[in-house]
Amino acid sequence: MKKKKQYTILITLLITMMISITFVSASSTNIKNPNSVGTSAYEDVAELPEWSLDDYWLYDMNFDFTLVGSFSIVGAIKDMELIVSDVDEIDDEYTVSINGILDATLELFGSSGGSIKGFITGEAHFVKSTLAIKDFEFDADGKFNYLEMKAVTTMTFDPAFDFFAFPIKSTDPPWNADTTGSISGNLELGTANIPFSVEGPFEDEVISFVTREDVTVPAGTFDSFKISGSLGNPSELWYSPDAGYLVKIHEVIDEWSGVTATLDMPLKATTFNNDNHRPDKPSKPTGPLKGATGVEHTYNATATDPDGDEIYYKFYWGDGTFSSWVGPYPSGNEGSASHKWTKQGSYEIKVKVKDEHDVQSEWSDPLSVTMPRNRAITSPFLKFLQNYPNLFPILRLLLQRLGL
Repeated sequence: MKKKKQYTILITLLITMMISITFVSASSTNIKNPNSVGTSAYEDVAELPEWSLDDYWLYDMNFDFTLVGSFSIVGAIKDMELIVSDVDEIDDEYTVSINGILDATLELFGSSGGSIKGFITGEAHFVKSTLAIKDFEFDADGKFNYLEMKAVTTMTFDPAFDFFAFPIKSTDPPWNADTTGSISGNLELGTANIPFSVEGPFEDEVISFVTREDVTVPAGTFDSFKISGSLGNPSELWYSPDAGYLVKIHEVIDEWSGVTATLDMPLKATTFNNDNHRPDKPSKPTGPLKGATGVEHTYNATATDPDGDEIYYKFYWGDGTFSSWVGPYPSGNEGSASHKWTKQGSYEIKVKVKDEHDVQSEWSDPLSVTMPRNRAITSPFLKFLQNYPNLFPILRLLLQRLGL
C-alpha cells in the first residue's frame, strides 16, 4: 500500500506541474518584435494586455509523462477553461478560474494500472501590473479505477513568478526568472488520506525570444511571438497579442531526474478582445429520476446564447462518461440526449453548451437520479410496449419513470 500511496502523490504532483506550466509560462506576455513579419502591426516594446472580467480561454492540454522504472501516465485535461473572474485594481490582482476534465491512463511498472477520470476546478492569482503568477489552487475530483479520488493542491511562488520584466524588446539578451515554489495539499484515494508538501527553487531557467510567426491552432491563425526556455528540448510557447494570452505550448523533456515528458496545449477558443460572449448557464436537466440499468433514458435541458449564436449541448452522466456534442439548436431551444447506465447506483447528471465559435458555458446544476436494478419484464403487454416504444409515447414515459 505504501508504494501505491507514493504513486498517487506523484500523480497529483504531476497534475500540479502540468497546470503550473500553463501559468508559469503564461507570465511571458506581449513581446513585440519590430524586425519580424506578421499579420498585424505592433510597437517594438512589450505592453501588458488589459484583461477584463469574463475574458475566456479554452485549451486541450495533452500530456505523456514517464518516471523511469516507476510509472507512466498518458492523457489530457480536456476543455481546460481559464476565465477572468475578478479584477482588483486596489490590490493589483487578477483572479482566474480554472475548469477542466481529466482523462488519463496510468501504467504502474511491474503492477497493474488503470484510468484516472474526473473534474478539475480552481483559481489562480496574477499580479495585474506584471502578470507575474502569485499562486494557484485546484481541486481534482474523480476516480482512479473504481476508487473515489479527491485532491486539493495549492502552489505559491515567493516572490511572484515574473517570467518577464517589462518593458521587453526583441533585442534583449536571454534572461532568468527566479523564485521559490511550494506545493501543499491533501489526497483522498478510497479510504486513504494522504497529506503532502514540497518546496524548491525555480532557477537556472534561461528564457529567450526566438521569432515572430503565424501559428494556426483550433481557435484560428494568430500572429504570435515564440519564446523558448532551457528546461525542455524544445521548450516553446507562443503568445499572441490578438488572443491576449498563450495560443500554444510545446514542451519535450528528454531526461530530467528520471523524468521524460511531452506536453502540447493549443488554444481552442477565446473571447478576448472580441464581441463574442459565453453562452448562459443551462437549465438543470429534466428527465426520469429513477430507472433501470441497461435501459436507455432521455434527458433534456435549455440554454440561451447572449449573441444569438446556435448552440450545442453536452451531457455528463455521472458515471465518468459524456454524450457527444448534440446540435446545433437555435438559441433557447431545448436539447436532449440519451444514456444507459450499466451499474446500480446514484448519479448526478449535468449539462453544458457551446456556441458556434466553441466558447463554452459553465456546467448546469446537477440532477440526481437513481438506477436501482434491472427488472424482469414478464408481462406480454409490457414486452409489446418495449418492442414498439413509439406507439404509446405517454405510456412509454410512465414506464421510464417506474423503471420498467
